[in-house]
Amino acid sequence: LIDKKICFTCHDEAGIAGGKVVHPPVKEMRCTECHNPHSSPEEHLLVSAKICFKCHKPAAFQGASVHSPVAKQNCVACHKPHQSDVPKLLSQDVPGLCFKCHDEKGFKGKKVVHVPVDSGECLSCHSPHAGVAAPLLIDGKVCFTCHDENNFNGTGTHIKAQPNWCVGCHNPHQSDNEHLLRKK
Repeated sequence: LIDKKICFTCHDEAGIAGGKVVHPPVKEMRCTECHNPHSSPEEHLLVSAKICFKCHKPAAFQGASVHSPVAKQNCVACHKPHQSDVPKLLSQDVPGLCFKCHDEKGFKGKKVVHVPVDSGECLSCHSPHAGVAAPLLIDGKVCFTCHDENNFNGTGTHIKAQPNWCVGCHNPHQSDNEHLLRKK
């Protein structure tokens, strides 16, 4: 541990440790776990380009579908490294954070908007880091988290034949047609 007075001689304490959520190494003044105070080939004097994986296990960020910033190991695209006023050290609340990269028009504005989308609950269907199925889905049968699978056990080409293909007929975010159908 170092005396915080040394770091805060140059660095603004409120800007680094003044948020509602403070990263544990910052809160405990363990600056040198992430930063080399003397020199480093990495930006911000980081001890490693993969510094986040020193504490956060890489397996949690792997899956069939990996979010682009995660694949590029760009954690700070969504998270603040020291402190934030938003849980999980996010740079802003969801869905605003999602809409920094994903065009909001693709999710809202049509006649029928899926309830989780309309409520800004992106993470009820999508994982922010890596999903078990594309696009970053938390489950291969995520639709049945809310919709009763037993309602789709009829004959024909419905879900019984292809359980992961709800999106073949339905837009999962929005549509101008009833029941989020892609076509009338």
